[in-house]
Amino acid sequence: MSSNFDIQVKRQNHPFCKAMRILLGAVLFVALGVGLCGCSSDENTDELTIAWTSNMGDYSLDPANNYMGWQGSYLGIYEQLFRVDENFDIQPMLAESATQVDDTTWEITIKEGITFQNGDVCDAAAVAASLERAASENPRAKKALDAKQITADGQMLTIVTNEPNMAYISELSEPVFSIIDVDGSDDPSRPVGTGAYQIEEVDSSGNVVLRAYENYWQGSPSIKTVHAQYITDDQSKVNALQTGEIKGAMNIAADQLTSFEDDSQYTVNQTNQGRAHMLYFNMNSGTMSDIRVREAVASCVDRASYVSSLYNGAAEVTQGVFPASSGYSEGISAPEFDTEHAKQLLAEAGYSDTDDDGYVDKDGEKLSLTFVTYEANAALPKMCEVMSSTLKEIGVDTSIEVAEKIGDRLNQDGWDIGTMAYNTLPTGDPYTYLSNVMYTDASSNYGNYSNEQVDALIDQLKTTSDADVRTDIVKQIQEIALGDCAYVYVVHALTSDVTAANVSNLQMHGQYDWLNYEVTYQ
Repeated sequence: MSSNFDIQVKRQNHPFCKAMRILLGAVLFVALGVGLCGCSSDENTDELTIAWTSNMGDYSLDPANNYMGWQGSYLGIYEQLFRVDENFDIQPMLAESATQVDDTTWEITIKEGITFQNGDVCDAAAVAASLERAASENPRAKKALDAKQITADGQMLTIVTNEPNMAYISELSEPVFSIIDVDGSDDPSRPVGTGAYQIEEVDSSGNVVLRAYENYWQGSPSIKTVHAQYITDDQSKVNALQTGEIKGAMNIAADQLTSFEDDSQYTVNQTNQGRAHMLYFNMNSGTMSDIRVREAVASCVDRASYVSSLYNGAAEVTQGVFPASSGYSEGISAPEFDTEHAKQLLAEAGYSDTDDDGYVDKDGEKLSLTFVTYEANAALPKMCEVMSSTLKEIGVDTSIEVAEKIGDRLNQDGWDIGTMAYNTLPTGDPYTYLSNVMYTDASSNYGNYSNEQVDALIDQLKTTSDADVRTDIVKQIQEIALGDCAYVYVVHALTSDVTAANVSNLQMHGQYDWLNYEVTYQ
């Protein structure tokens, strides 16, 4: 499948950053084939059972639901105007072209011939309704859409924003802006999209039955029925793969990959999606308000060791916020693993073991830190355990709380260090992550970090078009925030998927593409 897509800017001297590089001419969507193995004659190759998982939320597949809702993009239910490919570049999806008329005006042409899964036409009016609905349901979407005016005429969508935003096209690639038929379903948790698969059934356990949409605009899917089993436990996923109960699974834990890597019956696919495993420091915690304590904790993070011991090599040591391949964190330095330096910092902060119980204290109060993590990402609780052990070696008492919904928990009090697996380039442009995580009072600024200089630089990033200048701004933001020790970026974990060898193309081709019309089962 190929499509023509270009973005035009009707102003001179207006280069775009790497993340907004829209390829001119034909864009080829290349499906990476995997090896085949023999199948028994009684296997139904029109039907496929897979495992899917999510980090948090309920079982709503509404894309306006930040977390579970976004899983609809993985399952091929709905699509966005634009997509981010494996190189963090913007590519067309439902959009044919995008033209920036002036600082705040965008003209987006919707491809002809696309229909929703109920047969309704996907035109500019339908897209406008979907975008406006997302903004009304989701504060993050409202902020990103920033629409002063939206008009629709046939396949032409015109958006006038309140402020200039050079990352605007990238922002529209987020799953929260997935295009659904607003009037197509009485149940928003069961949306009608334009994707290759439509929802047939969702049970109380989160298991989903999907049916191929035969009139899908890129071609009729080969697999007619998909059973997506909701499985969060890593060992359960491994067992289901090995018994043949499922033929593919997302997010296999790194320490489980050895079960499949040397077995010809399976194919292991690994993708760097820019997903950082990171620590938030709670700046509202009295203890963590002292930068020396934060730096002491940061000095107890042994990144290189974690890559091998916790991630089985399926991760990259990070220095800054963004993966090395992006270029945005080049030259950024992270604290070295140095427990002696950590002890020194705690001593400078006034902590010492006054009663010889093995723990440091100050003003008669023992230094105790609470980690908050969650089970859906197996590496994070393990990382907390290892860090806790290291901290206890330098006299810091710790406890670990496992939250069911990590985002909700981090919005509450009573924690010191929070963990998160966060996609740092969800739109291909660093502005999206920085504005949502590091900006004062931003939706995912769980640690309540605030720095006026960082806010000003993020504002500048939003309106700057020159690629080199934008990269320099991004580096400045990282240097300040990491200098404040508000966050610790531990590793960029690879997304590991496992499929049976007779299943092809069930793998990540970008940020949110997994189940697509090209998947085959032979």
